[in-house]
Amino acid sequence: MKLLAAASEMPSKSVASRVICTAPSTSAAQQGETPVVLILGWWGAKDRAVSRFAQLYADRGYAVCQFIALGNESFGSPPVKKKVAQSVLNEVSRRCQSNDFSSAAPEVDAGSAVWRKDKPPPIVVHIMSNNGAMMYLAMLQCAREEHGWLLQGLRGVVYDCSPGHLSAFTGMRAFLATRPPLALKLAFVGFPLMVGLGLLALVFWLGRGRPLTTGAGVTAVALLAAFSERYRTEKYIQELASDPSDCPQLFLYSKGDVLIPDTVIEDLAARRSAKGVQVLKKKWITSGHMELLRDNGAEYAETLFAFLSSLGNRARAQTTGGQLSPHPPPAQNLSGFLASVGSPVGKTKSMPAKIHSSLEEP
Repeated sequence: MKLLAAASEMPSKSVASRVICTAPSTSAAQQGETPVVLILGWWGAKDRAVSRFAQLYADRGYAVCQFIALGNESFGSPPVKKKVAQSVLNEVSRRCQSNDFSSAAPEVDAGSAVWRKDKPPPIVVHIMSNNGAMMYLAMLQCAREEHGWLLQGLRGVVYDCSPGHLSAFTGMRAFLATRPPLALKLAFVGFPLMVGLGLLALVFWLGRGRPLTTGAGVTAVALLAAFSERYRTEKYIQELASDPSDCPQLFLYSKGDVLIPDTVIEDLAARRSAKGVQVLKKKWITSGHMELLRDNGAEYAETLFAFLSSLGNRARAQTTGGQLSPHPPPAQNLSGFLASVGSPVGKTKSMPAKIHSSLEEP
């Protein structure tokens, strides 16, 4: 996976310049401190595709910072992930403290941004696919060290088609989903596949006098690889389940997603719920990977807006001495949840048509 990511991506811009911001719509601007959404895009996404999600938040009065990590950044070594996460958080910190969410981006990465205000604005993190989840984990590590404002301001987390297995097979399918040129497909899929099959044939030919021993050896190697991938996935899910924040989390996913199994997402949701975190799940049946908004525009927006409304209600209802209560309310089913906060889409009648008209192939 790391080889595919590194070979197909050649970053030429600074990390800070890749943090794209969207200011809240003037008509939806909220009184007081502007809440901020940090969107962590999926691997291979274009800024234009992620900006459609950003516009949903901007239309609700949120300022948005979006960032798409390259594969060799999100799936690279821990020092690489941490360095990228620090640069993103430095830029977001600078934007928040200066209240500058214009589209203009700096050409160089900002230095370490010490939080100087009394408190950070309300923050929501929107995580897309494994790429976004990996970057979120790196940001949590940074938050434990020098960016504590992230955890202090965090009010909600949205998992969008995330997380899933960490395996070579998943990485290969994700690579193909980015629609790379035919030359890259042949170079990084066809060639390794041919080499692997050739080596397998060579092993069986060399061990043709001992077929049982050769077969057992190949089976052992395959089982070792499978257990290794399972161990990596379990470690990954456990790290996400150990998120030190206690804010509500929304899981948006589909049974028809061939890259991210619904069972893995539901496993993480159950672990977070077991820790006392308020969890809401919305599951579709046929939508593909990162196609939930495109296929279900109005329903997606209604679920997201209801979740955002509940965060504001929770903050008002549970504030004690300026701090959020550490005991969130119990999880609700979707119908009860939407009923409890009302139908946000109903308050914005033109939203569904606007969503459908702006959707294109990611």
